[in-house]
Amino acid sequence: MFITKEKVELLRECRCNFDRKQDNKIKSAKVPKEYVDATVGPFDIELYTQQNNIEKAMTAKRIAVRYVENFENMQQLGKGLYLYSEAKGSGKTRLAISII
Repeated sequence: MFITKEKVELLRECRCNFDRKQDNKIKSAKVPKEYVDATVGPFDIELYTQQNNIEKAMTAKRIAVRYVENFENMQQLGKGLYLYSEAKGSGKTRLAISII
């Protein structure tokens, strides 16, 4: 914002500049191409076969959705989200990228 005696001028970032910055963030994060447009909603818990894994995936998805829905509040509180599993292929990367 520029303020002078005569007037106040507001500058707003153009959409193309915002999009370019977002693309650069995705590239620098090395997001796999198949995940670029991923969102939390379609995270498929049906991929899991064992009941305990289905329950864990449902819980992780529910927490991720709640985190995204309340992101501004979480950010103000300095709260993050930590995804942990010893199992390879448990959906940690897919879910984390979906949140981003």
